[in-house]
Amino acid sequence: MSDTVDFRPLALGTPHDMGTALDGRPLIDPRIFDSTEFRRNPYPYYRVLRDHYPVYWDKLHNRYLITRYEDVRAAYLDGETYNTIPKGSSNLLNGNTILELGGRDHARRRRLFSTELAGQPLEARLPAIRRLALEMITLAMEPTAKEMAERNIGGRRTIELGRAFANEFPIRVVGEVLGFPVEAQNHFYYWYTSIQNGRHGSEKAREGLQARKDLENYVWDLVKQRRHKPTFLYDEDGESTGEDMISRLSRAKIDGNHLSLTEIVSMISVLVSGGGDTTRGAILHMWRLLLEHPEQLAAVQEDPELLHAAFHETLRHASPVGGMSRSTNYDTVLHGVTIPAGAWVELVNFSANHDERIFPDPETFNIFRPELYTGKEVQRGYQVDGKHSHMGFGLGAHFCPGAWVAHQETVIGSRILLEHMQNPRLSPNKIAADAHGGMEPIYTDRMSQLTELWIDCDGG
Repeated sequence: MSDTVDFRPLALGTPHDMGTALDGRPLIDPRIFDSTEFRRNPYPYYRVLRDHYPVYWDKLHNRYLITRYEDVRAAYLDGETYNTIPKGSSNLLNGNTILELGGRDHARRRRLFSTELAGQPLEARLPAIRRLALEMITLAMEPTAKEMAERNIGGRRTIELGRAFANEFPIRVVGEVLGFPVEAQNHFYYWYTSIQNGRHGSEKAREGLQARKDLENYVWDLVKQRRHKPTFLYDEDGESTGEDMISRLSRAKIDGNHLSLTEIVSMISVLVSGGGDTTRGAILHMWRLLLEHPEQLAAVQEDPELLHAAFHETLRHASPVGGMSRSTNYDTVLHGVTIPAGAWVELVNFSANHDERIFPDPETFNIFRPELYTGKEVQRGYQVDGKHSHMGFGLGAHFCPGAWVAHQETVIGSRILLEHMQNPRLSPNKIAADAHGGMEPIYTDRMSQLTELWIDCDGG
């Protein structure tokens, strides 16, 4: 192969021809993984890996890619073979979060997430989620909301759903549920964006570290106050639904000891970074896909309960997290490939969710998939009676602790959007066209992350 290569854009679903091995298998040039073309068109390359290299040693990046659904599922549930590893700048900015911990340290923090973000405690927080969604969407639909929408001729209104709702909504929900004072909301959004930006580039790392320090100082003052005087969440009628999460974390004890400040801040960081990105991506992608499939949008408008199925199919079709890194505790053999002890292994959610062995015609968005499980998220996944969970939240001990919150935020917010947007459709003048004449999403430099979504609707 030459030292330079031109991975020019091809039609979506078509891979570059990189030659053929002596055994007849198509070759993969690992430089493709660093290309813009791979970020916009990853699935044909993952199909090549699944079919011909289900365990692929990427020599360029010194890592092993596991790409088939059953193999990814088994690896997530096998904590003895596959161990978690620190995530570089993410670990530096967020501290030792449960994403990087294992064993007893992981279990003790995980129990707190489980008690706070599911069941009755979560039910108590749903009124706050509904109230915030209604406030934000009502404001976005106001004719004077120039920052997030445009007023056009003939009563048509054009709205950028990210700025109008999806970007800030999950951050405000996290701030509300945690119990940050109203006056801290602007600071909270700054902390979130700075920490997130600091994870994706060295030039932003200093700002991210400073933001985390500011967050830590602010939280420490709240913790000291609320250990002695907790504050509460309230429903639409002003009735208390229980202590906010910072109050509960501040007063919680494990093995007779209060959580340390470092533990509390790292847990907040997980909720802020994970909840914000996942929910934002789910809302934008789900609406993009529904608007591209008007017959499915019509079904959801007729029966909003289908939003639950639409949420799951969105996370299967356009996973918010491409995969999770692991390291091997000892040599292990999979599909005839020996993965040595201490190797960097990527469990590729993107590929597993598009595995034809589990999800026929995987590039097609279909909220009525009979093989897809669409119930409440289960930590160990769901695989029975022909139904399979998507891998958007991972599986096993490190299953996303905010999965059910993200699910509720997306569905509740989308129900209210359905009520407020009349005849919604993609704005044709705001959608980028690909090199082959088709319309494409506008992505960030991170694969499968929409930056904006312009929608036309009537009235307003």
